[in-house]
Amino acid sequence: MLALLLTALSAAAPIDPGHTIWFDQGFGAPTGLVGLRYTHDLSPKASVEGGLGLGLSGYQVAAMGHLRKPFGDKGRGAWMAGAGLSNALIGESLGMHVPHADGVAVDSNKIYSTTWMNAEGAVQTQGKHLGLRLTLGLAVRLRSNMDDLCDGEEMTSEPTDCYPPHTASAPKLSSVPLFPYLGLAYGWGW
Repeated sequence: MLALLLTALSAAAPIDPGHTIWFDQGFGAPTGLVGLRYTHDLSPKASVEGGLGLGLSGYQVAAMGHLRKPFGDKGRGAWMAGAGLSNALIGESLGMHVPHADGVAVDSNKIYSTTWMNAEGAVQTQGKHLGLRLTLGLAVRLRSNMDDLCDGEEMTSEPTDCYPPHTASAPKLSSVPLFPYLGLAYGWGW
């Protein structure tokens, strides 16, 4: 499937600067596990983008700028470097359960959040309409108000709010100061 998409992209005309909607899939990515991102090309070598998604640490909101170095036949491919901010949000007022340790009071009107600074490198290929992007990045935690939600809770053999089975909770993920991420995006440009 990926080879077919890359073949179709290489046969397409190069894209003029414009707009692209991306469907993101990622592990620790700024738009979470799944998300949508809008990119506005300022020039063939620079773009800005914003996105929304859903990740293990809650709803995700992201904004980023990218610089591109075109390569290949007619500049259809590009090496990219980007930097920006992302924010994870959970809260009962957002319709999400807030994981917490026994005895920790959760304000049902409060929105808990974590802000990360993201830096990434990517390779992208884009034809007249279809695009594909592979991203590797690093997220650095800037601030979080989720830190106290799981204070004092120890991991046991039984799942808990702070230690659910097969994954980490939002407060535990948000306590990690630095982590790498991976993303794959499919885009439609005009």
